[in-house]
Amino acid sequence: CSADEAGRHAAACPFRAHSCASPRCGLQMSAHEAGAHDAQCPWKVLGCPRGCGAQFVRQKVGEHLEGSCDRREAVCPFAKIGCGVLCTQGELSQHLGDHSSQHLLFALAVIGRQQQILSGATAELLDVRNRAHAAEAECVAYRQEIGSLHKTLTAMQKEQSALGKRVAASDAHLKKVDVSMAKLGSTAGSSDRAAQTALSKLTGEHSKLKATVDALVSALKREK
Repeated sequence: CSADEAGRHAAACPFRAHSCASPRCGLQMSAHEAGAHDAQCPWKVLGCPRGCGAQFVRQKVGEHLEGSCDRREAVCPFAKIGCGVLCTQGELSQHLGDHSSQHLLFALAVIGRQQQILSGATAELLDVRNRAHAAEAECVAYRQEIGSLHKTLTAMQKEQSALGKRVAASDAHLKKVDVSMAKLGSTAGSSDRAAQTALSKLTGEHSKLKATVDALVSALKREK
């Protein structure tokens, strides 16, 4: 072929050598691969898809959109306490300046509500403390009363034990008197004045002892 034809072919040949146009890339390839590479070259300079005017290499697109893009949707720092204005990252500073008074009112309202809640919680806490102190004092009084009742019960048990011993002793003595009276009764028909006198004394003693035993038994029943 002629030189002209060879020149035209070299200029249009899909396998001619081609370098990436991005200075930081410079990858060498065939001409027919240039389009595919250009669509994904990480070093190709692009403009912000939101139109903020910033330029950056393709691999920084996500970082820009999530960070420094002026047209990224921003949330007002006072949104949680009442501000409902929607703005972009680039408009946020002006919004904060233009609405500073309203933001202050939002903050004061929140502080007022928090103070009311705090006052109510403080009053409730004081009431709980007072009730706790009253319950503690009542517990102390109950403990003291239980201690006093325990002492009284111990004393009653000792007294009951002593009364039981006295009843047993009186009962034994009464039985002895009964035996003596029975012996004297067998000789009551004699004219012996001494025997009659002794019998009379024993009879009186028997009556007194029986009265004492009856009184002790009644006392024991009351203690139970």
